[in-house]
Amino acid sequence: MPAGKYSSTNSVAEANNSAANDLQTNGQSYANTVGNCTPQINVSLTSVNTIGASFTAVYTRVETNTTYSYTIPAGGGNLVPLNGAPLKLPSGIYNLTISKPNNTISYSYKTTCDSNLWQTGPSATFYYLEINCPTHTISLSTIPPQ
Repeated sequence: MPAGKYSSTNSVAEANNSAANDLQTNGQSYANTVGNCTPQINVSLTSVNTIGASFTAVYTRVETNTTYSYTIPAGGGNLVPLNGAPLKLPSGIYNLTISKPNNTISYSYKTTCDSNLWQTGPSATFYYLEINCPTHTISLSTIPPQ
């Protein structure tokens, strides 16, 4: 509600009550008209790993700078939460780093959710991933994905 929309010659309380009544009567309708809501979902995290070695996936939520770390199992499957990370990731915009300590070998890293992106190298970082799908999959391989 714009500042100064309501005034009163009687009292500030009267102006505040008028504003509160307007908000109560019209607030939801206004929000429905001009607002944009994306429902929060909890995203399952899976992997396909043909390398045969465990890696770490670190999701950093862009809006809050909150990090969630997971182990990518050597044989693939569900990601394993580390340091109190949730079993399912809250949907949002994330930077994702996939790495293995002291790795110097170049591998292919693919991320699949609302888009299919891939990189090659000893590690990979994907920036501004919109993760808002039922399942986010990380694929690790020795050859570039098709």
